[in-house]
Amino acid sequence: LPDNSEEPRSVDPRDWLGLARDTAFLFTYQAVGAAVLFALPSSVSNWTSQNKDASFEKWWENVQNPRWDDDGWAVNYLGHTYFGATYYTRARERGFGQLDSFVYAAFASALYEFGVEAFFEPPSYQDLIITPVGGALLGGFVFEPMRDWVKKKPELKWYDHAILIATDPIGALNYLA
Repeated sequence: LPDNSEEPRSVDPRDWLGLARDTAFLFTYQAVGAAVLFALPSSVSNWTSQNKDASFEKWWENVQNPRWDDDGWAVNYLGHTYFGATYYTRARERGFGQLDSFVYAAFASALYEFGVEAFFEPPSYQDLIITPVGGALLGGFVFEPMRDWVKKKPELKWYDHAILIATDPIGALNYLA
């Protein structure tokens, strides 16, 4: 008799295609963010006219010479942690586990540091560390429980939507696209 019993196949909950699409949009958002920094005065962006003189030669020099940056505390620790948490959250929303989401946050950080931003300044060691580590902590211990709590509500108020947008702006923007 033929054996018709098949072992149940495990379904991969990770939405690879969705995360790839999100990453393509993210790269665009990062380029727009760099353009905004480029347009801001040096007193805000810390980019001098020398930084703003972008070229592929400068990019190549910068990616080969990462350094510790001298950005302020708010930028290095608050800003990068927040963006890391949004990267982490985006991967979690696409069904990735905690470790995979941490790796994605590290990848997204490196994409910016060695991609768009390297046209203007060398990649920053502390940004490459703080973004995924702080992001995974903030995303995993604050954003994720907060999002789960909001999603369990039978009816969402305007501030619930604001929480969901603030904790996953990439997903919110991508939803509009």
